[in-house]
Amino acid sequence: MSDWEKLFDFEDDFDVNLLESIAVSASSPKGQTNEQFQLANDILQRFREDPRAWTRVPTILDYAQHPQTKRFALTVMDGLVLQRWNSLPTDQQTNIREYMISYVMNLSSSADVLETSKLVLDKANGVVVSIARQDWPHRWPDFVPDIVQASKSNESTCENNLQILMLLSEEIFDFSTDKMTRAKISKLKESLVKDFYPIYSLCEYVLANSKTPSLLKATLEALHRFLSWIPEGYIFGTDMLNILLGTFLPEEQFRIMTVNCLIEIAQIPADDTHRDKFQQLFVLFMEQLSAILPAHLDMALAYSQGTHEERIFVHKVALFLSSFFKTHLLDVETDDLVNALLAAHNYLVQFCYVKDKEVFRTVLEYWTFLSAGLYNEAAIIPGNAALPTQRRQFYAEVLKEVRVILISNMAKPEEFLIVEDENGNLEREKMKNTEQLDLYKCMKETLVYCANLDMANTTDVMIDSLQHQSDHADEFSKRNCSTLCWAIGSISGVQSEDQEKLFLVRVIRTLIAMCNNTRVKDHRAVIAGNIMYVVGQYPRFLKAYWTFLKTVVSKLFEWMSEMHPGVQDMACDTFLKIARRTKSRFVATQPKEERPFVEDIIANVANFIAFLDDNQVYTFYAAVGELISAADPAQRGELTSRLMFLPNASWQDIMAAASQDVNSLRQLDTIRKIAHLIKTNTHACQRVGHHFIGQIETIYLEMLNVYRVYSEDISQAVQQQGPRYLRTVDAKAKRTVKASILLLLQAFIGTTTRPQGVVEDLLPPLLIPVLEDYRNGIPEARDPEVLGLVTALVTKCNDLIAGEIPRIFDYVFACTMQMIEDNLTDFPDHRIQFFGFLRAVNKHCFRALLDMSPDNFKLIIDSIVWAFRHTMRGVAKTGLQLLVEMLDNVEQAGVADPFYSTWFLPLLNELLAVLTNGFHKSEMPHQAKVLIKLFAAAQDGIITAPVWDPADTSVEPGTTNVQYVGDYTCNLVATAFANLSASVVTNFVQGMFTYCHDQANFKKHLQDFLVQVSEVSDPDADVTDLFQEDLAAEVKAKKDEDTQLKLAIPGMVAPDDPRRPENASNGDSSALAMDDDV
Repeated sequence: MSDWEKLFDFEDDFDVNLLESIAVSASSPKGQTNEQFQLANDILQRFREDPRAWTRVPTILDYAQHPQTKRFALTVMDGLVLQRWNSLPTDQQTNIREYMISYVMNLSSSADVLETSKLVLDKANGVVVSIARQDWPHRWPDFVPDIVQASKSNESTCENNLQILMLLSEEIFDFSTDKMTRAKISKLKESLVKDFYPIYSLCEYVLANSKTPSLLKATLEALHRFLSWIPEGYIFGTDMLNILLGTFLPEEQFRIMTVNCLIEIAQIPADDTHRDKFQQLFVLFMEQLSAILPAHLDMALAYSQGTHEERIFVHKVALFLSSFFKTHLLDVETDDLVNALLAAHNYLVQFCYVKDKEVFRTVLEYWTFLSAGLYNEAAIIPGNAALPTQRRQFYAEVLKEVRVILISNMAKPEEFLIVEDENGNLEREKMKNTEQLDLYKCMKETLVYCANLDMANTTDVMIDSLQHQSDHADEFSKRNCSTLCWAIGSISGVQSEDQEKLFLVRVIRTLIAMCNNTRVKDHRAVIAGNIMYVVGQYPRFLKAYWTFLKTVVSKLFEWMSEMHPGVQDMACDTFLKIARRTKSRFVATQPKEERPFVEDIIANVANFIAFLDDNQVYTFYAAVGELISAADPAQRGELTSRLMFLPNASWQDIMAAASQDVNSLRQLDTIRKIAHLIKTNTHACQRVGHHFIGQIETIYLEMLNVYRVYSEDISQAVQQQGPRYLRTVDAKAKRTVKASILLLLQAFIGTTTRPQGVVEDLLPPLLIPVLEDYRNGIPEARDPEVLGLVTALVTKCNDLIAGEIPRIFDYVFACTMQMIEDNLTDFPDHRIQFFGFLRAVNKHCFRALLDMSPDNFKLIIDSIVWAFRHTMRGVAKTGLQLLVEMLDNVEQAGVADPFYSTWFLPLLNELLAVLTNGFHKSEMPHQAKVLIKLFAAAQDGIITAPVWDPADTSVEPGTTNVQYVGDYTCNLVATAFANLSASVVTNFVQGMFTYCHDQANFKKHLQDFLVQVSEVSDPDADVTDLFQEDLAAEVKAKKDEDTQLKLAIPGMVAPDDPRRPENASNGDSSALAMDDDV
């Protein structure tokens, strides 16, 4: 490798052997030193980047022996096409096109060469498609006809050319969004559709005449890719359907690919012209299916014993039938197709019993579609039987089977994980958006539709299953009991109140009897958990019948002492759920009661929590706090005081010992007890709200003293032992206490209704000790919760705290920036909290920012710029949002001229840099909002002073801000992207002025420009993030529309779901409701 410099002498003959030896060395580190391996790769990288390297590609391809060397040469050629193609003379472009086509045709000229050269050929195909993307159709109009014509020379060439056409189709229809502008994508799609007839004719000819399996498979695969976008006349105006169904579906080796093609065809909407074609397709498919999978087959057994290909085929059949019926069900609901229709639905029912999640999910989605369509045929009044329309009657027996399937296989609604935080504390975390939860949502939706269509059959299936489990206790199955109860819980809200009462009373009584009768502890725990789950899903029933509600809650308290994994968790969670949904019943004196039940609960807290762990205690106190929040405001303080009696007694014991010997606070058990007591207060405070003030006052000063002691301990230990002390158990425990204190205060400040009291009473003893500890500690010891606390103070107190803002900045600004500016990864919590604090100050105390010295204000602007340059999405987004809000405040406060004359051009520079650097694509919508503010401020005359330095004599007299900003931006962009044409740059800048009052079009304008930049600077760059907000907006709009539709369907949205308007306040409205001895 000592002669490698010769590779870069483009005046001499090229040494292919030398390049090959380097390429081999770069492919694997084996047999050489790391330095040799790295040098080989560096040489190849340098060669790849040399603008003359492409001239050596033909020589390398002709004489190299190793495939990796040829692939390297093709990578060089691909780079030329993607990055510098338009700068080449026309004759060179033509020569390269002709060479690459010739090279590909030679490599694919025989089956043997095709097989042995596949890796190289795949890369060469990619280069041809890259050229086509650049030149077709305007400079290479004959590309498609030439490829099709060449395919007729021999079968191996045909097979490879189909691969090229598939790649082209994928580039245009599947992967084009992030690589080409909208106009170019549209033009290429139009051209491919226009040129498609010879492609389709080729596919049809091959399928009808070839006997070569590899070519037939390649043709079927190509056809599958084309079918999603070609005009339907190509399918129905030819013999293609008969070829697929009659020739290839019966053949095992082509069966799966054939069904893939049929799935695409099945999703084409039908019109009157082709309705009979789809009916014919359905009949022929069912005839073939009955021969391949006889109707009498035990599908579950056959699937379990089948080959991998046979299992895939079952899934593909499920996909075909589901897709076909979703698009054409009404078209095949005719008298002469009744038998085929019922047979097809029987297959789908049988598929539900095979042990395959994907098959089940595929069929489940069709059951959702079918049941929703039947539900929407005619209005259904809750509590009344559904109107028996003809279609509902036809599918009644099918849906009976579906109900059994859903009820016996209902997925688990939610899951909890026990996780450990950074300080070693165990916390319960609810899992969201898991695959299992998604499956449950889909099954619930389907079962709700099915229940609305026939409530009697639904409850009969559930009651029969429950009774069977009760009668056969010796055969008890945890799974069967749980799935049944999850299904029962899923239909909450479908029935009328009277139906719900009769149904639930029977269900709960049967379950309680099963629980009481079983002698197996595990079984009793499962049944108890299921009882709690079911009652938690029916708040309307519990709210309406106080006697039953009290009985259930009393049972929960009993289960809180059940020492079995999961039961206590479930009991506490269910208590909180019930408290949140029915709290008004607990704080009002109910008939036959002497006092509100909440008082009985508070009086017996010690008994209820005796066997609970810390997290369960927090849930319990949160639940009782929820109840107190519904009480008469005049009583909330006293109820809170009584609730906190036990924690306060423990607190007073600890404080009494500390008054005798402060070292008692330093015992590890005591530290952990204090953390537990503070967290207990926090969970109660979050629910009680402002009326927790009395409790805060009770422990406040002592709590601050604990904070001071632990802060000093940590500071001294760090001085003596260094940062390693922070990894000790002692340090983690003390920091947990400090963080918990800050979170408790943050929770109270967030819920208080009297910010004046916070400023007058809480702030004086709090602010300086906490802030001094933060500033004076080493970075690793600073608690991010301090930043959260000052953010809460600013947000709640607004201008009341404006006088403290400079002092807060002095304590937290410089030291926090020093922590986070060295790199983009350390202290992630501090980053987010810090910019959240800046945003709160800007939003609630903007005048305090204006009153700062110019140097300090510059530090704030610099920190905002640093934030939106950050690669951590949360920080960058916050920085951009903060800047938009600041610009709004600047304009509203009437200080636009002094602000923009200093900061307009620096901000424009920084924004254009992050907009085009490729690392912040996902933040483009927020960058657009800031740019809109800047360009609108210039265009609308919001800035009257010049944005440039008045001392700059190069600016022509009479120049306006619009002219200057336009020229300035053009120069910036043109300098950064020399490959962009002047017209592209000018159009980009003019567009920003044109669309600065039209956010949607401004954003599209930026997207198209950034795609153009990517095409010339980094064609392989992934710019999908540019369209992330568009996709998210589409998803949200669809979700909102879906929610509105679901709200109108009984049971589809749970009665207590916060999306329901009546639950907007997260409370229940009536203190007294109907009662009955259930």
